[in-house]
Amino acid sequence: MNPRPSGRDHLLRWALALLVPLVPALVGYVLYFQRHTPVLDFRLDGRTGRVLSVPQESFADWAGLQPGDRILMVEGVPFSEWLDPAPGNYLVEVERAGHRLTLELPLIPLVKVNAAPLISGLFVALVFWGAGVLLLWRRFWRQEVRILFLLSQVLAVAALLLLAHPTGVRPLWMSQVCLVCFHLAGPLLLHHALTFPHPLGSPARRRWGLGLIYGLALVVLTSLLWGKPLWIRLGVLYPTFEVAAAIGVMIYVYVRRATPDGRRRLRLLLLGNMVAGGPSVLFYLLPSIVGSLSRMPAWAMGLFLVAAPLSYLYATVRHSLFG
Repeated sequence: MNPRPSGRDHLLRWALALLVPLVPALVGYVLYFQRHTPVLDFRLDGRTGRVLSVPQESFADWAGLQPGDRILMVEGVPFSEWLDPAPGNYLVEVERAGHRLTLELPLIPLVKVNAAPLISGLFVALVFWGAGVLLLWRRFWRQEVRILFLLSQVLAVAALLLLAHPTGVRPLWMSQVCLVCFHLAGPLLLHHALTFPHPLGSPARRRWGLGLIYGLALVVLTSLLWGKPLWIRLGVLYPTFEVAAAIGVMIYVYVRRATPDGRRRLRLLLLGNMVAGGPSVLFYLLPSIVGSLSRMPAWAMGLFLVAAPLSYLYATVRHSLFG
């Protein structure tokens, strides 16, 4: 039998309900942004207008551009003064081996050359969003579900803005929102692990510990936005530690605190979180910390991340995870 909702519960329900349309609205904006953002499908020196490389079967290749060409004029405007273009084909004057040619410069919508990252970002974001909304709708009165809802929405926003956009095209505000969401996700995940299914420690100790976790996350995020290279690497390290600590707490609860029936439920959650967090930490976050360029593509990381929300949904439906 569900507890009778109080006035505080009604207020909290409305506050959380206001967050539900956020991810769908961002999905719509991302699709609009990528349809109206022009990009080149070849490498170009933006200062000199020199064509550096042209992939075979690209739009630029079909237009006749070749490596070594130098773009002088675009629609009669000097290349250095050409600003704010829209997707389309533009007549350009090109210098090639001492001769001047008139060719077409194709500026194509980002969505046409960004299909895999865009699909990955949309898929991951909608899975996190849908799982969180469904759990909140069915088990709103459970505090751990509210935390999971916040965690799923934060991860949905971060995944959408990170996975769906190439680094060079992503606006600054999107990168900053990704950082904020990423550094909120770690404390929320650790918060969930410390309080469900078996709360660890006394209520006073949990309040003290969670206050420290969220406080450190705020300090790290503030220093990260400061922009110093050392702080950026340390800023990535802290949420990596939080994810590892959360998985460690889940393992401890599974081995030492859970009942046989509880282990059956936790086994799914532990497996889902390890599949979601393990490859992301080992092949994306840690290489980012050490500055390595050899790391998993961001869009491929999304294929592992969806294991976490799907494991919670399955455990809820199959094993009545939250009662």
